[in-house]
Amino acid sequence: MPAEEVERLRLEAESLYQTASEYQLRSNLISAVGQQGAAKVRRSLNASQVIHDKGHFGVGAARLEFFSAQAVVGCG
Repeated sequence: MPAEEVERLRLEAESLYQTASEYQLRSNLISAVGQQGAAKVRRSLNASQVIHDKGHFGVGAARLEFFSAQAVVGCG
C-alpha cells in the first residue's frame, strides 16, 4: 500500500475517532443536564404534592408546576 494511502487512512481514522469522542462528550453532557432537570422536577412535584396534601393546592402549586414544566423544556 502506498505511503500516501496509509497517511490518508490514518488521518481519516483520527478524524473519525475525534468525532466519536465529541459525540460521547455531548451525550454525557446532555445526560447530566437531563438528570439534573429531572431531579428539579421531582423536587417540585414533591413540593406540589405536599401543598396538595395540606389542602392548599392552588395558585402556588400551579405556579410550581409551571416552573417544573419550564425546567423540563429548558433542559432539552
